[in-house]
Amino acid sequence: MYWIIGRNSPLSLENKLLVYKTVLKPVWTYGIELWGCASKSNIEIIQSYQSKISRIITNAPWYVSNQTLHSDLRIRGWIQNFPDWCRHLHSSCVTAKHR
Repeated sequence: MYWIIGRNSPLSLENKLLVYKTVLKPVWTYGIELWGCASKSNIEIIQSYQSKISRIITNAPWYVSNQTLHSDLRIRGWIQNFPDWCRHLHSSCVTAKHR
């Protein structure tokens, strides 16, 4: 995937973000229901993956913080997203009608 989103890619930043949101993000959000029992170190691995991808997309230098990258790209970090996804999953399970 580096050839699509890397520094030498002819794609614009907007298209690189679109690739991230449609191809890469679903990979690490797959099975979100199971992440509730994941250890802190495993969740940090996912957060690290997200930070590396955002750094590759923007070709950001080392001194730009991950928080700055995420806010500029309007990408919420994994740790901020996780509780929202869990609440959404819980509410959809509660409102589902079982037969």
